[in-house]
Amino acid sequence: MTKANPILLRPVSVSDASEVWKILSDATDTDGMSSLPGSLAATEQLCGHSAELLAELAAGSYRPTTGAVDRLLLVAEHPNNGIVGLTGCSFKHGVPNLGVRVETSLDGLGLSMHSASQPWTRTELDSSYLKPEARGQGHGAVLSRGRLMLLHLLSSQIPTSVVSHLRGTFDDDGNAPFWRHFGHRFVPAWATSAVAEEALGRDPSELQQLAGKSSPVSADVLDCLGKVNHASLPAFRALISEGLEPTELFDPVDGGPTVRAELDQTVTRRLRIHGRAKILSEVDGPDSLIGTVSIGSFRLTRGRAAGGDDGTVVITEGTAYRLGVDSSRLVAAAPLARAMDIEPAGANGEEPPGGQPNGGAE
Repeated sequence: MTKANPILLRPVSVSDASEVWKILSDATDTDGMSSLPGSLAATEQLCGHSAELLAELAAGSYRPTTGAVDRLLLVAEHPNNGIVGLTGCSFKHGVPNLGVRVETSLDGLGLSMHSASQPWTRTELDSSYLKPEARGQGHGAVLSRGRLMLLHLLSSQIPTSVVSHLRGTFDDDGNAPFWRHFGHRFVPAWATSAVAEEALGRDPSELQQLAGKSSPVSADVLDCLGKVNHASLPAFRALISEGLEPTELFDPVDGGPTVRAELDQTVTRRLRIHGRAKILSEVDGPDSLIGTVSIGSFRLTRGRAAGGDDGTVVITEGTAYRLGVDSSRLVAAAPLARAMDIEPAGANGEEPPGGQPNGGAE
């Protein structure tokens, strides 16, 4: 697979469930990515929920419920190899978020970690995953940043505060060292971070056992707090390039950081252009994300695009074919890189806060 054969990012359908689960069941590097479904039944349920949510959003009839979590799943499809990856986002309205903050201890003699939970309305960027053979070819940027093109179409219906909870560091056995220094002290029954994530997957309300806890910050803690998992660094760099910024919140299970931005302040939003497609055999324009502007039939790919003098968006014949558009269709495009930007190669990504099964990025 090469950039000459770009992937197509589209909403998942119910019929994709078995293929999506095959990718996840074969994966050996999804430690901490607990927003991904853990069984075929859970995958089928998520695909069905996502399809229903997309229909509501396309009709403009989406009515969020306080305390509810609605998840939208997208898949990356290669023309010769089928589905090679997935990504998504969660819309949370007044859903408690548990995060760890570092502050001066009350005795004034050092630093202390303190966990707190409070209701928060936000759009969370869920875990992104690419099959190993699809990595290192620029596809990761399509997953990490491409879903923002869809979110901009949904901005009147969804929370516009966008957050991503990055995976922290993990030992070779797949467990987070931060858990030993924080969570295990308060929930000793959960011996490892893997056990904690499994328990939270069964009952997310159990996360409250970690709320309101304090612990001193030691040198060992500093060695694993706030670091991004090496496999998530491409996603992290893509999000930073988008304008998301690190916050003071860290994941209570693996110590990974949280990044945040308002949707209208992202680079994709500021640089995005739209108009009717003008289709040529070649285009002298920047490497871009190019997508349709119909919510119900959203499609996105990567290619060269430029703004035409007549208000059109100039794209190649290959891009038009992948998107299934002709010159009568409206499309949008946003350049992937700006001057002085270094675009990441792309791999797998985000994870949810505190191991919650409905969590966030990369």
